[in-house]
Amino acid sequence: MKLQYLLLGLAFTGALTSCEMDFTNPNGLGLNESLQTANDMQKWVDGAYAQLRGRSYGAYVTNTDVQTEHFNSTQNEGNRNGELHGWMANSSTDQIDDTWGGYYTMLKNINNIIEKAPNVKAEKEADKKVVNIGLGEVYAIRAYSYYQLVNLYAKAYYNEATGTADAASLGVPLHLKFDVEERLPRNTVKEVYDQILSDLNKTDSLWGVAGATPEGLLDDSPTRFTPEAIKAFRARVYLSMGEWAKAQAAAESVINGNAYPLVDNRADFAAMWKDDACSEIIMHLYIDQNETPNENSLYLGGYQPSTKAYLPDYLPTKGLLDLYESGDYRKDVYFLQHKFIFASIVKNNLYGFNKYPYTKKFSSSGNFAHSPILFRTAEVYLIAAEAAARQGNLAGGLNHLNALRKARGLANVAPATADDLLAAVKLERTRELVGEGFHFYDLKRWHQGMDRKAQGVQDELPLNPSFTNIQVQAGDNRFVWGIPSKDINLNKELKQNEGW
Repeated sequence: MKLQYLLLGLAFTGALTSCEMDFTNPNGLGLNESLQTANDMQKWVDGAYAQLRGRSYGAYVTNTDVQTEHFNSTQNEGNRNGELHGWMANSSTDQIDDTWGGYYTMLKNINNIIEKAPNVKAEKEADKKVVNIGLGEVYAIRAYSYYQLVNLYAKAYYNEATGTADAASLGVPLHLKFDVEERLPRNTVKEVYDQILSDLNKTDSLWGVAGATPEGLLDDSPTRFTPEAIKAFRARVYLSMGEWAKAQAAAESVINGNAYPLVDNRADFAAMWKDDACSEIIMHLYIDQNETPNENSLYLGGYQPSTKAYLPDYLPTKGLLDLYESGDYRKDVYFLQHKFIFASIVKNNLYGFNKYPYTKKFSSSGNFAHSPILFRTAEVYLIAAEAAARQGNLAGGLNHLNALRKARGLANVAPATADDLLAAVKLERTRELVGEGFHFYDLKRWHQGMDRKAQGVQDELPLNPSFTNIQVQAGDNRFVWGIPSKDINLNKELKQNEGW
């Protein structure tokens, strides 16, 4: 059975970003009236997933990716993402403001569901199961939202420069109840991460009480949080915290379960990005003709049937392309060598970024729309490998790294030291996860700078020359986004990040 993400009494689409859900709409039902039964609960949870979908694709991913050294803006760019790409953003920049507002709007609604869920009438065991599973999913979505926020608007938990936790620095405000008048100061980074883990523990507890996991309730379970997705999420969180042993254990629990095995051929790997179908997908979000996500169209731009050409806003750098070894089929899947047009300039043999390819699955307005992937097995292998390397476990780290390399058509590597292994894992992580929103966060937590010119360009001619030579030092304040200025003005309890 396919469960559509529809909110009771509200027209809701996957393109939502920071839209408000009105729980006291005089023309419709308020939350107290519309959240009374297990069936109501399921619909509200579906609505939470719809909001999550709107915050897991499109600008929510590409905003940080275009800040990195992996992409050059072209003459087609038209200042879309220009402030971020040029590292000139300020606390009033739209993308910074919209992202903050989008997550906190969703959190407001999530908190309202959590608050009202105990009042749901669920006397039958089947209804109790639906309520407990749904509430567990909502806690997981809240945890995911705070993880995204703290990675954008705060310093990294683990300070690579010192080798210690930097957990006392300012994180983001923890709004844990529905109160539109609430004005809270920023919690510490540690407090935010503690809350993330607490919410994930509540998910586990609720699913245990329910006596069934989402797999036992839903036919399309990979499109929702599941126990395996929670394990993968914990591994990601622990890696960010510098909790290497816990990160490795969580990652290996997913790997050893083998529910989502790595694919070892180009066709199956390409299907993950073209058809949203692959055994490696631990969790992706439900879409259909009526509930599409945002689009990642800036990498290829509108396709012109008359010229058989694309009009990309951004091109992958030559340095990124050169990272891929001979025989690595990821390069063939991730990048498209084709005809491109930049203003009046025609180029026939440049590479475009094709991880989110043109598809005819939807109408013309959804040509670059795909199911957002939140967790997949390759990342879990990389987490296990990095965590092992950080602990000096050369054999364990190599095992995970080479398993991924073999699956991608590459030979084993044999670094002699844990430091060399860590460098190899970082390189493999960059190749595997490019364009999925990770690299900006990785540069921050690895305490590495950003040097776009050093990466090289494919062709100077079609590019925007203002952005081809930008260097940002490790630890620069701009690796932490500023708190939106309008929120600073409205909430005097908020303290702005340094340098903003």
